[in-house]
Amino acid sequence: MKAHPPGPSAEDEARVVSLLRGDVEATIGPGHDGAIIEAAARRRRYAEVAAQFGGQYVGDVVDDVQQYFHDARVDTRWPACPHHPNHPLWFSDGWWRCERIDEPIARLGTLSGLNQKSQG
Repeated sequence: MKAHPPGPSAEDEARVVSLLRGDVEATIGPGHDGAIIEAAARRRRYAEVAAQFGGQYVGDVVDDVQQYFHDARVDTRWPACPHHPNHPLWFSDGWWRCERIDEPIARLGTLSGLNQKSQG
């Protein structure tokens, strides 16, 4: 029987929480740590493989937090696209992207550089 590579580490979990917290605080403000920490812990518990930091685990955590913000109406456009503020950016391959122009906008953890505060 072939052994599975280890799943995401505690360091991976702490890193995604830190980066995502930075993006959330820069765009929505503080007070959302619970949603971020819960998503990271839950996804880590069920993740089977962590090739390197990033990949499916990080994408799943980001997607869960973004979906929570949209569903709970914390901010239905989070994070707002700086080019088209009526739609959110979407996360893939380590980047927040504008799907309308198929362009990477900011790496995870760097939304503060966009200087945006969106209103849900």
